[in-house]
Amino acid sequence: MNDNSKTPVYGGSLTREQFLYYEHRIVAKLILKGMNYDEILKECTDENLFQYPSTVSYKLITRACYNRLTFTGDNRLVDIIANSTTSTSKLALLYAMMCQNLLVRDFMIDVIGEKFQSRVLSFDKTDVNHFFVQLSGRVDSVSTWSDSTIGKIKSVLIKCLAETGYLNTIRSTELNPINADDELIQLIRDRGDYEFLCAFNEI
Repeated sequence: MNDNSKTPVYGGSLTREQFLYYEHRIVAKLILKGMNYDEILKECTDENLFQYPSTVSYKLITRACYNRLTFTGDNRLVDIIANSTTSTSKLALLYAMMCQNLLVRDFMIDVIGEKFQSRVLSFDKTDVNHFFVQLSGRVDSVSTWSDSTIGKIKSVLIKCLAETGYLNTIRSTELNPINADDELIQLIRDRGDYEFLCAFNEI
């Protein structure tokens, strides 16, 4: 694992802090310009960069994006998210989510990575249900979540898979064999997150 001082958590914040690719891409570009959070929030709000009908949710969304993008403290990751091709930057954002949220990390490694390694690419909601049964049995905080919260998180995870190309749609029943860009894979290796590689169809 990397030696970042921030500690990832089993967070249920996925219910509101979802994949948000478009917003992360914008915030990543502003981070690379050397702007701090307050400057980014002002820029996003004043210019309505997210193109929302109202600016009410800007503070929450901008903070969520900023925290996720800066969690690793590695601007190489921010650069890939900001400037790489859409497919590569989406996978990089997924990696950023895995670094920040242990639930996303475990799901991608224990469910998706295991399927890639075993070459069993079938996928349906029973895989997600089984994952949460196991997770609830070993993580006290997860066991206290309501059925509604878990249901929303399940939905977010499946949408993330569709957004990043693992699934063609949220209703797909077979995983696509992901082929991540060498730059992203090397970054993951450089950061010492070798156990993450299986989630990106790498050994």
